[in-house]
Amino acid sequence: MEEAIYKGDIILYEETKYEVIELDGDELKLVDTSGNHKTVKLSIASGKIINGIEIIESYSEKKLKEAKSRLAIIKPLIGKKGSRKEVEELSEKSGISTATLYRWLKKYKETELMTSLVPEDRSGGKGKSRLDSDKDEIIDRNIEKHYLKSQRKSIKQVHLEIQLECRERGLGAPHYNTVRRRVLALSELERVKHRLGRAAARKKFSPKVSSFPDSLFPLSSVQIDHTPLDIIVVDEKYREPIGRPWLTLAIDTYSRMVVGFYIGFESPNAMSVGLCISQAILPKEEYLAQNEIYSLWPCHGKIRCIHMDNAMEFRSKMLEHACLEYQIDINWRPVKVPEYGGMIERLLGTFSKELHQLEGTTFNKYLNRREYDSEKRAVFTYSEIEKWILTYIVEVYHQKLHLGINTSPINKWREGIIGTDEIVGVGYQPVLADKRKVLLDFMPFEFRTIQDYGVLVDGIYYYSDILRKWINSLDVKSGKLRAKKKFKFKRDPRDISVLYFLDPELKEYFPVPYRNTSHPPMTKWELKAIKDELAKRGMQVINEDAIFDAYKRLREIEDRSLKQTKKARRLDEVKNKQKGHKKIINPTISKMIEVDDDIFQVHESFEDIDDGSSRKQ
Repeated sequence: MEEAIYKGDIILYEETKYEVIELDGDELKLVDTSGNHKTVKLSIASGKIINGIEIIESYSEKKLKEAKSRLAIIKPLIGKKGSRKEVEELSEKSGISTATLYRWLKKYKETELMTSLVPEDRSGGKGKSRLDSDKDEIIDRNIEKHYLKSQRKSIKQVHLEIQLECRERGLGAPHYNTVRRRVLALSELERVKHRLGRAAARKKFSPKVSSFPDSLFPLSSVQIDHTPLDIIVVDEKYREPIGRPWLTLAIDTYSRMVVGFYIGFESPNAMSVGLCISQAILPKEEYLAQNEIYSLWPCHGKIRCIHMDNAMEFRSKMLEHACLEYQIDINWRPVKVPEYGGMIERLLGTFSKELHQLEGTTFNKYLNRREYDSEKRAVFTYSEIEKWILTYIVEVYHQKLHLGINTSPINKWREGIIGTDEIVGVGYQPVLADKRKVLLDFMPFEFRTIQDYGVLVDGIYYYSDILRKWINSLDVKSGKLRAKKKFKFKRDPRDISVLYFLDPELKEYFPVPYRNTSHPPMTKWELKAIKDELAKRGMQVINEDAIFDAYKRLREIEDRSLKQTKKARRLDEVKNKQKGHKKIINPTISKMIEVDDDIFQVHESFEDIDDGSSRKQ
């Protein structure tokens, strides 16, 4: 329908009602209800509003009054972003639901005309309401109050609330289907955001980018994270279940190459993170040869930036100092934004799926596991599962097509290093000369004073002539009289027979062995188990002699248990064959096996590795 303006028409201009008193070319001469005159330029095309002019003669005074009232209500929000808090405050003040306020704002912003707020005729029909405005308001308000909340009430419960309010106001309640259609008309984004939370809405509706912002070239950006492996591991000697190990994994976001990993039974800690990063930095040829793998794993060199989540093990002093030493920037993942770690988490999920094909898998869901006895079916030792994962990384994952980069990770790595016709490669990084220093830099540290006897750590004495110069050194910077200076020592938790002393002048690490070199090496976990056992026996003061005497007894029990357990298993196997494979437990055998279980129980109770934050004398 074509629109035209004639003398005598009632029009709306700049939110004021005028009568057209004269047409002069492209000019309109107008007069308002107060007798004020105004001249405006006119340019109107068929069916369009131009220059902010709209013919409103067809609108009743009642509708125009309602539109003006609505405009007055939303005026404080016009020209602003209109935060949720501001809209809620206006809703509380005006008594209009936030859903209605948002709808009015949307309509007004489309044309910036008051008439956009004129109430629509309730003619019914598909997609239109046949209800009066009071019932509409009640429905909107209750949907917002009860349905769009984290309590997540059902549509039936919302309909009941609407019935109660309509009854109180003497109105007929709308049918359940009316309310249901109104709820289903809401966008899925709005429903998820209000009922499940913003994080769930962001996860479901935000676009999934295939690249990471810092992925400019190999080792420009690395993501690191942990996961418990879905498989039960058995011990090397008895082939008995000892639990699920943890996997710490680092991935290059440019090429998707795995640059380092670490498997351990302790919960994620500073040591597992440090060992993973040091492997990422160092060459892998020696490690591959030890495991009889002859494929290439060419990743090595300094990392520019590491992206990690906010877990405690990623915020240790050791990690902070080591990354500073190698000029590695640390970027923390924003809290409650898991998609920032999407690459590493998808890769960890891939590993879990592959492990579900192996004997001893725990699966990841009870329904998948059903009657599958993971411990009974377990066959992989720690070293075997480590070799399996290493083989999968180097010979399978690195060689497969990765849809995110449209090539294999190994090819993408080569492109970034050597270059292509389109891009210039960054070249190979030089191999860091001091491998031991890299390993030690990423291991937990402790500060200790150096006494006449050497250094005391966890009740064990260490000494070397390299310490002689620093014995009883004073800390002149502390401001305290006779305060002893503390020095940094590193210790590999897997072999505590040696400390590594960082000489403050030479900036090099020097080995400091047990003072009594006849003592056998042990792990930090074994030391903790021994000290716990001695404490249970009521020993108040635990000295070095008590520690190594207990360690010797544990070794004797272990050797004796190994021989007896092998004999018992052979006997048990014979009995099973004789009695239709029905297991019979001999009381003497049962008692002997309990000793074996106690030994393993000790090893399963190890605490997390100290991240170096302690400062004991």
